[in-house]
Amino acid sequence: MENIENILLEGLKSKPDFSISFTQKVETIKNKLEVKLNAYNLIRHDVDMNYSSSQCLEIYTDRNINLVKQIDAVFLLKVFVSSRCPLYSYMFYRKENHNIWKFAQNLNGFEELLTKINIFMEKHNFTLFPYKYKSVVVNGFKTELDNRPATYFEILFSEIV
Repeated sequence: MENIENILLEGLKSKPDFSISFTQKVETIKNKLEVKLNAYNLIRHDVDMNYSSSQCLEIYTDRNINLVKQIDAVFLLKVFVSSRCPLYSYMFYRKENHNIWKFAQNLNGFEELLTKINIFMEKHNFTLFPYKYKSVVVNGFKTELDNRPATYFEILFSEIV
């Protein structure tokens, strides 16, 4: 596995890839991950890259962490795939009142699913973005949305989560 500092540097030096080939690459990952997780037509590919250098794979689960259709979901796991370098990250959301998705921390029960995703992504030459860098501000970079100092996560993945 490549040194994480080298991957981060690569990501900072490159520009976001808004090409159809990147979209197709993420779609291929989605299709293969559906097979791996036995989750046919249950993973949504979000191609929106507004204020973002990544595309997302959205995985919906019920209370027991079974993969389900969005309408039946209680939890949402967003897997961010960076277009700037071979990194991925994820965030959890919980469905709140009126079907509003709210950021959630420390969700228990996802270990098995995350292990499967991590092994899959590593086999496809992606490295998990280290959480310790999430809020670290990078000198010389500003957010596109509001022109404030940007973090590694905002640069490599998304300003809006």
